[in-house]
Amino acid sequence: MSNYLDYIFYRISKVYHKYDGDYGFTATFFLSLTEGIVLLDILILFGEIFFPIKTLRDSKLLETIIITVSLMPIIIINFFRYIKSKKRYPILKNKWENENGLSKFMGTILVIATLIAPWLILFIENRIFN
Repeated sequence: MSNYLDYIFYRISKVYHKYDGDYGFTATFFLSLTEGIVLLDILILFGEIFFPIKTLRDSKLLETIIITVSLMPIIIINFFRYIKSKKRYPILKNKWENENGLSKFMGTILVIATLIAPWLILFIENRIFN
């Protein structure tokens, strides 16, 4: 899984390297946001399964708990991912610099799908449960 996330980090960093340099802040942000949205998807699904009563779901307390529980890990994940990936772009560039055309195309599709899928799931959950 780490290799998969490193590849996504590399591909996003490659696009924004002109602005971020070797730090890859934008890639770190996108990965952390994606992980946070996945966590939010899981929490929404958990809330819909275990709190099916409409009044309990609509309470401000449950909304506050979900926001707090999803926001704190996003901040923590973002911090540790930034520390881990600081100045890591050159290492990853050496690893994936010489990709062939088909591998690069499939990697691009994989990165786009990884970044879009959590948002799509969130949209579907919103349509189903509301």
